[in-house]
Amino acid sequence: MTKRIAILDSLRGLAALIVVFHHVFVYNIAALEQALEQVPWLLSALNFVSNLNHLAVLFFFVLSGFAIALATQKLDLTQNQDTNVYLYRRFRRILPLYWIAIGFTCLIGMLNGNYWSNDSYSVVNLIGNLLFLQTSDKIGAYWFSPYGLNGPLWSLSYELFFYLFFPIYIRTIALFFHKFSINRFGIALVMSIPLSLAAIFVRQ
Repeated sequence: MTKRIAILDSLRGLAALIVVFHHVFVYNIAALEQALEQVPWLLSALNFVSNLNHLAVLFFFVLSGFAIALATQKLDLTQNQDTNVYLYRRFRRILPLYWIAIGFTCLIGMLNGNYWSNDSYSVVNLIGNLLFLQTSDKIGAYWFSPYGLNGPLWSLSYELFFYLFFPIYIRTIALFFHKFSINRFGIALVMSIPLSLAAIFVRQ
């Protein structure tokens, strides 16, 4: 088993805490502004940390990508057996907690009355979320929004996409560069740079 790198886990934890703080801050901004009216510097400091939310999300994803590569060092993702082990570990990591989050969101919606009046609780939207097709409703155009107004659920669909994309990417690299003696992760890293730049260009 690959030894964990404590500093990376700490940084990922810090990024996650910033995201959690952002959501708490945004939902309670009116009360905080009133409570901290006499200490504007503290409110400004809290607002600064909250505004780091987007960078924290990106940073978390970058570190998670590195962690995935690190966790598969002893696996040959060009082989079906190792790929199955990889996928089992990824799904075991994400699915149980995800199902619990969906169930808890549904329960909260029933208790506060939103379940019966908000479209994000619809059966169609639930199916879309169970298939990991949801994305943030902040972007304007989307197929499915996070179930039950549980905004952070959007990130899990991206996480699962990259989990599934990674072995496909490694196999593609192995297929086209099998004659090279360079480690496949080295080639994958080099090839990911123009791929990432192309994705940024398309996104813009």
